[in-house]
Amino acid sequence: MLTVSADGAVCYWSSSQLQRPIEAHALKCGSATVAASAVDFADPAVDDRDVYVGCEEGKVYRAKCGGGDEGGAGRCRALDDRGAPHVGLVTAVAAHPASRRDDARRADALGLRRGLVASSSVDWTAKLWCGGALLASLDHGNHAYVTDACWAPKRAALLATASSSGDVAVWSAAATRGGGRVAPARAVSDGPLTALAFADDSRRLAVGDAYGAATVLALAPDLVAPDAAEDARLDEVLAALQPRASS
Repeated sequence: MLTVSADGAVCYWSSSQLQRPIEAHALKCGSATVAASAVDFADPAVDDRDVYVGCEEGKVYRAKCGGGDEGGAGRCRALDDRGAPHVGLVTAVAAHPASRRDDARRADALGLRRGLVASSSVDWTAKLWCGGALLASLDHGNHAYVTDACWAPKRAALLATASSSGDVAVWSAAATRGGGRVAPARAVSDGPLTALAFADDSRRLAVGDAYGAATVLALAPDLVAPDAAEDARLDEVLAALQPRASS
């Protein structure tokens, strides 16, 4: 398990020993401490020291946490140095499933989706990033915090977001300009939503709220079914972004 905190600490934990972390590192960008608010593994199948970190100031970083030297520095770089961060605390970061599932990695022949990451924020938006550059900004449009983001395991371009207004929205990263709704927002709770998780087959979406309730949504089969044409559009969008990401 992996956790981060506002004091810049990133900790690795074992489920068999939760009194103290098995490793702890300090997240730094230059000499400044990164006040972290969200984390996800960037490419765990290759390197579990490579992570995405969202922070209180609105930026998303890719960080390399050192090896076995406890207290070692975590080396961070912002995903977009040209200035496209969130304008509020980052509530969640979610690497694309192609970074962790064998079947998704095989489908990602060009390796482009393994650099795809979503972030959500209290600034009412979710953002999509690839290779360090901004792909799209997804605006919920209701002045509500976006509290979580989650990729569908079986449809490569599909992701869901949750909001503090109690709504779930579903988006396609392959839509026009890199992102767009593919279904109307669904009201799930009268209270703020706090967490999302897709089932492995993508057909169900578990949603948690601030009142402690969990709701499982059944998604329409045509919404979550793999779509080869959409996959091709997604890869075209990501390929077109690569010169920007590396420039």
